[in-house]
Amino acid sequence: MTKAYSRMLRAAAAGAAAVLLAVLLLHPALPAAGQGGIVGLSVWLPSVIGILVMLAVTGHQRRHDLDARTFSVLDGHPVHRELCWLAVFLLGFIGGTIGLSALFHSISTDIPFVIAVPAVRVLFLFVLPVLFVDQAGFNVSGQATAMPSLAMAVGDRWRWAGLIPVLAALALVPLTIHPVALYDVRLVLLTAVVAFIAVAVPEEIFFRGMVQTRLEWLVGRWGGIAITALVFAVTYAVMKDYVELSPMDKGSTAAPWYSSAATYGVLGLLYGCTWSFYRNIWLSILLRGGILTLAVAPTLRLIG
Repeated sequence: MTKAYSRMLRAAAAGAAAVLLAVLLLHPALPAAGQGGIVGLSVWLPSVIGILVMLAVTGHQRRHDLDARTFSVLDGHPVHRELCWLAVFLLGFIGGTIGLSALFHSISTDIPFVIAVPAVRVLFLFVLPVLFVDQAGFNVSGQATAMPSLAMAVGDRWRWAGLIPVLAALALVPLTIHPVALYDVRLVLLTAVVAFIAVAVPEEIFFRGMVQTRLEWLVGRWGGIAITALVFAVTYAVMKDYVELSPMDKGSTAAPWYSSAATYGVLGLLYGCTWSFYRNIWLSILLRGGILTLAVAPTLRLIG
């Protein structure tokens, strides 16, 4: 059963990589996609440059040694069962968000549906996974604190060198938005609060810290990154009309699955490499929240 399951995951990794590669090669209108090219250069260029810089500044041996430390944390965990639970929680997030949004809309069209999203996201992508997967009954032995310690108490200086590719990617986002937008400081701060607290923290912990780490343990680094990026893209294709902030144009005529793969699939590769290379959740949160803030803030307007 385990071998068959592993073969299935490896096939899924190959399929995920093929889908993402097809989007990279066949996207017909990359620079013009989305609002002001947001799906284009401001997503693709930072992702490509960020990954290339990571490969240049981070040694293979260090990544290998960090993998060994990371996977030792999963010793004794029922990884296959935990992935099933994580899938259930992800479906709960999607279903809960759509269900509450429909309920609010049926009560009054004046109630903004997005007020339901942060609470549902935090519950299903953070609270429940931490309680039922990350701790997973290891409280007494102390193993529940092993992954948080590795990801949050980052003492290795070289793991902070990931700031170089992260800042390089962030710097390219405003430079590639066309037409060049002027940032309203108030909007940037407001967007940053939502982007970091309500989006980046729960989602990076869930998708990268929990899902991707376990997939890497099963199918290797690049397979884990590819599958997680595809799952990330599919989630946002389904949630296209139910998210607070999105760098993807909701009015785009392109198929949502295709647009999501071109946006969140590509970004998922960047986020996945950042986590896989450094296992530093602070860098992951900074990158995710920063890109979201810089990409979305110019498209918003303050009322009143």
